[in-house]
Amino acid sequence: MCSLSKRLIPAFGICLLASVQMANADQNRVYIEQSGVGNSLFIDQTDAKSSTVGGLTIQPSSISAVDPNTLNNNLEIDSLGFAPADVAVQSGGGNEADVIISGSNGTVRLYQSNPNFDPGTNSASVNLDGNGLAAIGQVGFGNTALLTVSDSGSSGTILQSGNENKANLGVSRGNTGLISQVGNNNTTTLDVDGVETSVSYFVQGNNLTAINPQQGVQVLSNASSVTITQTSIVGGGG
Repeated sequence: MCSLSKRLIPAFGICLLASVQMANADQNRVYIEQSGVGNSLFIDQTDAKSSTVGGLTIQPSSISAVDPNTLNNNLEIDSLGFAPADVAVQSGGGNEADVIISGSNGTVRLYQSNPNFDPGTNSASVNLDGNGLAAIGQVGFGNTALLTVSDSGSSGTILQSGNENKANLGVSRGNTGLISQVGNNNTTTLDVDGVETSVSYFVQGNNLTAINPQQGVQVLSNASSVTITQTSIVGGGG
């Protein structure tokens, strides 16, 4: 039993395995496993109650999108989903995460892996307020994910597979947001606002950004579902 609400868990040895299960007086729980070189995790649950930091497994999949050449819904886009896991994992080299949780009954899920120990740090930053869900999964090197879930009942997810991708997602007012990026050097920013809105943003390719990279995509909607796809795939099917 641990009485601290702020925790820094480093892993520096080549074969170091840090497996930690902790809970404090406010019933905040952390389940984390780290292996490899230069991995670090900072967790602040000072203002949280009954919150949990756990893990996820990334599940590759695909979705159908409209082929711009034919206007038919016959273009297959690689996508990423996830399944919950008990333990948050950082493996390989150079993964770092900063997790801040406030409010009651919030859940953060984290998975980061740089399996080949390539140069370039995977960085995840999570700020969760209320009884929402925040999930980040990254595989590769040099990926950056910034996730803010700022209202009870909201859910935000960033999943990235590849290298040097950047994603920034903000979700509020009980909404759901997902960014899925497959490829390299893609930059995506998504802000979800409204009431009971679900937005999914799927990116496949390399060197892709929004039309306005600084502002990104903002979705303001009321009780509806929005799907955005962005790809460098050249279509042309019949």
